[in-house]
Amino acid sequence: MLSKQDYLGLLIDTALRKVKHIIALRARPHRISAQQFWVLIELAGDSGLHLTELAERHGMQMANASRVVGGLIERKLVKVQRDPADRRKGHLELTASGTALARKLQREAELLSGAAESGMNAEEAARLRALLRRMIENLDQLGGVRS
Repeated sequence: MLSKQDYLGLLIDTALRKVKHIIALRARPHRISAQQFWVLIELAGDSGLHLTELAERHGMQMANASRVVGGLIERKLVKVQRDPADRRKGHLELTASGTALARKLQREAELLSGAAESGMNAEEAARLRALLRRMIENLDQLGGVRS
C-alpha cells in the first residue's frame, strides 16, 4: 500500500498549488488572475482560437472560460474577431497591449518551467509531459470534472 506521501494525486496537488502560487504572484502586478495569465500565453502562441477550443485546452467549463476571457476583453488585452463564415463564432486575438503583456508573461512562464524542470534532462522533462498528458486523458475517461 502507498504511504499518503506517495499518492500521485497528492503529489500533483502539491505541485499544482506551488505553481498556482508562483503564477498568482507574477500575475498580480499586471492585475490579472492565474487563469488569465495562461490564457494570454495560449493566445500568444495560437491566436484565433474559438472560446470552446480555449476552454477545452485549459480543462475549463465554458462559463468559467467566458468569465476569464471577458475580463481580458474588458481590459482590452483580447478582442473577438467575428468569423465571416459563421457570424455566431468569434476568434480570440490579442490586442497590441495584450501581445506586449503576453511577451512578459512568457518570460515568467519560461522561468517557472526552468525551475520546475531543474535537475531533469530534456528526455526526463519530455517523458514527464507525456505521462501527465496520458494521466489527463485517463482521468477524462474516468469522468473527471473540468474545473
